[in-house]
Amino acid sequence: MVTAVRQALFDLLAERGLNGVEIPEIALRAGVNRTTIYRRWPTKAALLLALMLEEMRVRVPTPNTGCFQTDLEQMLKGIASILADPAIRSIFFFLSSRVDPEAARVKSAFWEQRFADSGEIVTRAVMRGELPKDVSPRVILELAAAPLLYRILILGTSVDDRTIRQMAAWVARQDVKGFPPLQAADLRG
Repeated sequence: MVTAVRQALFDLLAERGLNGVEIPEIALRAGVNRTTIYRRWPTKAALLLALMLEEMRVRVPTPNTGCFQTDLEQMLKGIASILADPAIRSIFFFLSSRVDPEAARVKSAFWEQRFADSGEIVTRAVMRGELPKDVSPRVILELAAAPLLYRILILGTSVDDRTIRQMAAWVARQDVKGFPPLQAADLRG
């Protein structure tokens, strides 16, 4: 059922964009009753959160190569790859542009989970002595992902492997001690 709902959602997104897609249409396309979807995901935002987190886990796994810069580079390549998918981009735009409380909650939950999952590469780098012990995984990840997200989502440009390598190398060289991380409340504003 989850696979059918996921496929239906992504097919509809490709056809019409997110604003034109509602749960009854997803259910019809997936061949399931809409109450089946509502029981598992009570809102469209909740459905998007669950499916986006799963897509990120599958398509952007947390690398563990034994080298922080290589892990970071692989993670950034995965993010660039998933953002090449128009359906994924439309979900990012939808969540970023919404001001309703449910979308804000979903956006906050998505980023909290992504920072927790991806933070493992920073934690391992600290354990290997590649980064200082007092570094904030969130700060490192924000510094690494921000230029990539800006170029792809805001400027609408692609980012090649050479640029991603340079981004990862730059972040790996930074002294980020004392740089304050964003708080969860900052993501809701």
